[in-house]
Formats: sequence, structure tokens, C-alpha cells
Amino acid sequence: MPAVSSLDMDGAGGVELVESTQELLAGVRNREPFGTVDALSGTVMERGVLDGAPVVIKHIDVDRDWIMRATGDIDCRLLRVISAGLLEQMPASID
Repeated sequence: MPAVSSLDMDGAGGVELVESTQELLAGVRNREPFGTVDALSGTVMERGVLDGAPVVIKHIDVDRDWIMRATGDIDCRLLRVISAGLLEQMPASID
């Protein structure tokens, strides 16, 4: 399955699709579990460092995320939205 990389946090760079999760995470160092009280869906999150910058890694998996299952999102709606270029069409005020 393709993987999605957010290029920056200010919305100026858009997103990048890569062929695999392994390709996307190849350069990430110091990976460790990242838990927040807001992550109640069951999604696994990690933190790490990529090219000297801190990153948050969210593993999107229908088998682990009850919200995806409950809403019928079995083929990763977010990936379809990104692949179609819809995020790049959104105004910068929507993050």
C-alpha cells in the first residue's frame, strides 16, 4: 500500500506519496511509541527524527482503528483524498 508523507507543517509544501511504508520510514531515527489522550481510535503512533526534525508517525490500519471500521473506511479514505490532490486544493486556513 502507498504511504503518505506530509512535507511540512505550515501547509506550503503539500504531501508526497511513496511506494511503501518502509521507503517512507527508512531515514527516521530514534523511533519510539507516542501516546496521547486524543488518540482513542486505537491507531498506533510513534515519534522520531527525520533529517534532524522531529516527526510524528501515524500508522493507519483498519484492523486497529475502530473509527475506520465503524465508518466503513476499509480502504483508507485519507489516502484516496490525498491521491486525488484534494488537500492541495484546500485553503491554507484549513489544516
